[in-house]
Amino acid sequence: MTRAGREPAEDIKRRLAHICREVGLKVVTARMYLRREHGDRLILVGATRPECAADQWIVSIFTVIKTNGEWSGEIDIRCSIPQEQPDLQSRSGLVMRGRNTVPFEDLPRQLRNTLEEREQVVAALRLGVAGPYTFRRTRWEDPLDVMDV
Repeated sequence: MTRAGREPAEDIKRRLAHICREVGLKVVTARMYLRREHGDRLILVGATRPECAADQWIVSIFTVIKTNGEWSGEIDIRCSIPQEQPDLQSRSGLVMRGRNTVPFEDLPRQLRNTLEEREQVVAALRLGVAGPYTFRRTRWEDPLDVMDV
């Protein structure tokens, strides 16, 4: 396995996990995958609310770092509301789309915004308000309704 660029990638992974903790999330996983065919490393950090006992994360953060250490500084944030919550009116859970090019320096604010939106969507679901739910930057919708991936 090539070690070129590994230290910058490890550093970014640690920084992403730290930011998750800083905004009040519990980090469930922080991984790095070498993708030889792409010449990069994929960083994945999965986090959830501290009160959640399960290790299923609700927020996923992705970024890609070239094996030579180059990095665009952009982060992809994904969030979900699983179907397993019986009090919610959704046939397969919901996913958030729209925060796929977040600048690193804006990550804490965007994570907080994501969590605030998630709480609003959960409240709307409990009240029976039909989605999709559109915010300034994002759209929360049933993954079965998402046609373009």
